Parts: sequence; structure tokens; C-alpha cells
Amino acid sequence: MVLRHFLVLLILTFVGLSASPIRAQHAHGSKTAPPKVFLDKSPKIVEYQLSRLSNEQLLMIETKEGDAKFQPVFQAILNREGMDKASRISALNGLVKLSQRSKMDQIVDSLLALKKKDSSYERVVKSLSEVLMESLPEKLDANQESLLKLIDQTNYLSEVGYAAFASRDFQAANQMAREKNQLESFLRCTSLIPSTRAREQFRELSLAILDHANSSAALRKSSLVALSAMSSDNQTEVTASFASVAKLVSQSDLQNDVVRTLLAIMPEKPPQPVSQTLCKWIVETAETSSAEVRATEAFLDVQQLAEKLLPTIDATVAKEYRQRLSKTSVRVVRIKTVEEQMRYDTPFFAVQAGTDLQIVLSNVDIMPHNLVIVKPDGLKEVALSSATAGPEIGPSGKQYVAADDRVLYATNMVPAFDQESLTIKAPNEPGEYPYVCTFPGHWMRMYGVMVVVKDLDSWLQNPTKPKDPVGNNRQFVKSWTIEDFAMNLDADLRGRSSEIGQRLFTEASCASCHKAGPALQQGNIGPDLSQSLSKWKGDRVRVLREILEPSYHIDPAYAMHVVVTDSATISGVLVEENEKSISLLESVQATKPTLIERDAIEAHQKSSTSMMPKALLDQYSRDEVLEIMGFILSIQK
Repeated sequence: MVLRHFLVLLILTFVGLSASPIRAQHAHGSKTAPPKVFLDKSPKIVEYQLSRLSNEQLLMIETKEGDAKFQPVFQAILNREGMDKASRISALNGLVKLSQRSKMDQIVDSLLALKKKDSSYERVVKSLSEVLMESLPEKLDANQESLLKLIDQTNYLSEVGYAAFASRDFQAANQMAREKNQLESFLRCTSLIPSTRAREQFRELSLAILDHANSSAALRKSSLVALSAMSSDNQTEVTASFASVAKLVSQSDLQNDVVRTLLAIMPEKPPQPVSQTLCKWIVETAETSSAEVRATEAFLDVQQLAEKLLPTIDATVAKEYRQRLSKTSVRVVRIKTVEEQMRYDTPFFAVQAGTDLQIVLSNVDIMPHNLVIVKPDGLKEVALSSATAGPEIGPSGKQYVAADDRVLYATNMVPAFDQESLTIKAPNEPGEYPYVCTFPGHWMRMYGVMVVVKDLDSWLQNPTKPKDPVGNNRQFVKSWTIEDFAMNLDADLRGRSSEIGQRLFTEASCASCHKAGPALQQGNIGPDLSQSLSKWKGDRVRVLREILEPSYHIDPAYAMHVVVTDSATISGVLVEENEKSISLLESVQATKPTLIERDAIEAHQKSSTSMMPKALLDQYSRDEVLEIMGFILSIQK
């Protein structure tokens, strides 16, 4: 019961409670009736009326740009938690037209007006900061006063202000932070800056602070936060940063922050002397720590650092260190889900045959996921049979896990923002053992391989990448954005082959969720793509943006709902809702919705994150993305 209440608090903390009363019953794909709102009443009454509406109902209010009576509606949409970016931008445009002020000034005023005591405060600030970054002018000279209002705050808003300022003029922002004695806020703003190049400007300052003998612990922690937010293709810079951070690992007041940063900025080939020094520190720390300390999250990070570093040092020394670590605790491998991408962050790992191992699955995604280890060549069959096992606890003792002899080990379905440990004994027979998420529809993207070897230390000195268990030979190409296509999209789409596009569309697993033309009608969890162009009034760029940025706009009829009951966490598309129950269509394979009685519901929230994975086409070339887009255009009604 304690765990269940803790889970409920997590769900409420990260996605927030719905402010709406029970909504009217409606069918999947249809819309509820627009609400009746009296906008001619006093501001407090109007605010109260709007606060009682769900996000879906709020967006149904028919507004008109330039009409002042809709100002509170635009403001409510802009400031409401759970709104997608497209809705916020549309509301912002409405406010700008009414006020005749700049977008930046309007967003700043909205940020300053947010109620800091609300549990959703930081999440809304983050969402608005993303819109702010896209609304900044190229030069800030004429608008600096607006950002100063944010910078002069003493909370999270100060970081937002510095992020906006630094993304346009790093040197001026740096100088201002020094004059105002706000270097900590300045450094912590780094993660809010969307541009990789702009974030990189903080590297030199962060390293200088770390190396300065008189830097305070608080300032060094802020520098570590900044470094953790950076990513660079320049391995020389990354390696130098890694070595500088590693020097601080013995400082007790910084250890946890240092370890987390080292994990975040690990270079492709860490310098062996640095790695060996760190491994020595890890082993000695493990040997001198109490059992209570070794059970903490912080120590789990230390163990993961050892996992990454031991293969990079001398094999003989690594074997000695691994043997010493095995005397203090079971080897731990942490596998995280990747937010919004429907994949694990660990494509494969190795374990010595017959040894004990603890796998920790940390789910940082809004959707539930599990991890099922199967016998070699058993991935697809187990995944398909598990999909039909359903959300109820079945013969296997777990949700969506088939009672199949090919299943070796399995976690429970891990809810959003939770984690589970799975203690196993590795098979005695060396080989490649796949692990997979068996939640329906996930197996085609969400899998990895546990490589069982006779001698782990020998294998780690010359590791061999296992074969892909579903036969996917694609490699990462690029994190595509709409800016990579928007300028010449119409010209680039000429002469595309609908046959090639359909094949790529199916290969990318899009057809499992979407209906797309006469030949592809099995998808039932996403919108029918044959009406995409008419929906966006012929705007091809907007159609492509829906593919590349799934969470930019979320059709309310296909939004992801998360329900926590007294016995399970269930997520899916809302099919029906009434005073007694709600029904969710949980997956692409579901033949009927799951009925949930209201008396059993502890929390229910519609997510502002799309159930469609982002980065879906990052393994495809630019031409292939255009072929898929060409196919979608060819099926338009």
C-alpha cells in the first residue's frame, strides 16, 4: 500500500491532476460538445469558469483573434499545464494581436503571473520557456528590459531569463551574472537552451570554476550541472572535461554530483590513467561503505560508472577490481527507457555465464514499460504472444508476459517515473539472449541483447556487437528537425515514389498505429493519415512537423491518458468516459477497450506527451524521410 501511494504521488507530481469535473461520455475519435462559457462576467467569474474546464474543453471554445473578450481564454491556454506547444503558440499569437506587444514581452508577463505555490509551477515554466526560446528576436538590445524582469527573480525564472539572454549574447549575459552575483543561476540555465552550439559556450567557464581553488561547492555543483547539459562531437574537448571533473571525485560534498556528471559526459575512449584512478576509487569506496550506503541510488550511479570504466583499463587490473567488487555487492546493470522514443538506452551488455546479476529498469517515460529476457531467437514469438496476455495478471504472474518456456526472466510492467530491480542468474550457456518490452506494439523498437560469455573480462577487452534480434541493420543518421526540410520542401517532394514511401512507412512501424490508404488499414491507435493535408489546410510543412515532432500538437481524441488504480497503472487512448467508469484502448493489438471503474481510480491525467515516439525517422536518410512524406501525400482524400 505504501508503494502504491508513493506511485500515485509520483504520477501527480510529474503529470499533475486534471482540474476538470467528469467529462461527458464520448466515443474514440469524436469530440465532446463545446462548453458554455460566459465571457461577459467579471474577471474572477470568467477565471473560475475556465478553471473548471479540461484542456480539451478549453481548446473547444471558439475564439476570434482581435476580440478582447477572448483574452482570458488565450491566457488560460498559454498558462495551462498539459497543453501541447502548438496550442500555446496559437494562444500566444492571440494575446500578441490584442496587446500589440512582442511575443517575448507577452511570455515574460505570463511567466511572472504564474502562481509559484501550484504543484505544476516548474513544469509550466519549462513549457513556456521552450516557447520563449522560439520567440526570441535575433538581437536582444531593444528587448533586454523584458528579460531583466526574469533575471531579477530569485527562483527558477532567473534561469529562464539567463537562458534566453545567453542564447543570443553569451558574453553580455556572463558579464551581467557576475555583476549581479548570480553565476549559479547563469550556469544552471544551460539545459534550457535548445541550441547545442549556444550551450557549448558555457564549457570554458564551467571548467575554470571547477579548477579554481576558491570556488564554492555550490558554484562547482552549478558548473557540473552545466557540463552535464552539453554534448559535443569534439572528443578532445569532451575528454578534457571528463578528466577535469574526475579530479573532484574524492571531495565528499561533490561526489554524487561528480559521478552523475561523469556518467553524462563519458567520452568514447576515456583516458586510461583517469579511468584506472576512478576505478580504484570506486572499489575502495565499495569496500569501505556500509550495506545501507550500497543500497542507495547514489551508489547505484557509482556501480554504473564502474560498468562503463572497467572495460577501458588494463584487463588484469580490471579483473582484480571486478573480483573485489563482487565481494561487496552483486553486479548491477541499470537500463533506462528513453523518454518519448520507445527504446532502452542500453542496446546490449555482457555478463559472465552462471554469475549473479541485478538489472534495474528505470522508466523515465510517460508510458509503462517492462523488460523480458528470452532465449535466443525467441524475441518476436514471445512479444506477440505476450501482447495478447492482456493487462490482467495472467499465468506468468505478470501483465503482458506470456506463460512461455522461452521467457527466462521478466520485470513487472513498470509505471511512469518508477523503477524495478530484477535479480537473475545468467544462463550457463554462452549466447545472445534478447531482452524486450512486451507492452503491445513496443517490441519492434524496444529491445536489446544480453550477451552471455565465458570470461567477461576477456570479452570486454575485445567486445563484439551482437546481431540485431529483429534484423534491423539501420544506424543513426541524424536527429531530424523541421528546419532540415522546410525551406525547399515542395521542390524536394517532386518525383517521389509512393511504392518506395509505402515500404519505408511500413518498415518504420507507422502502419501498426495509423490507417494510411486502402492498403494499410490495420492501425487503430492514431489518426487516419489520409486526411492530414485537409486537416492542416494544405500546409505540407505542418504535416511533416507532425511526424518529426509528435508532441508539438496532440489531437485530443488520440491523447495518451494515464490511470492509476488501487492495483495497476493503465495507459491508453480514451474511448469512453461517464460517471461510473472510463474506457481506455491500451495498445495497437487491443481488440476492445479496458473498462476501469471510477471507484478504483486513484489518479487520472491526460499527458501532453504524444504516444507516438519521437526520433522515429532518425535512422532514415533525408531522401527516405521525403519518400515517406511523398507516400502520405499520395493517399490524401
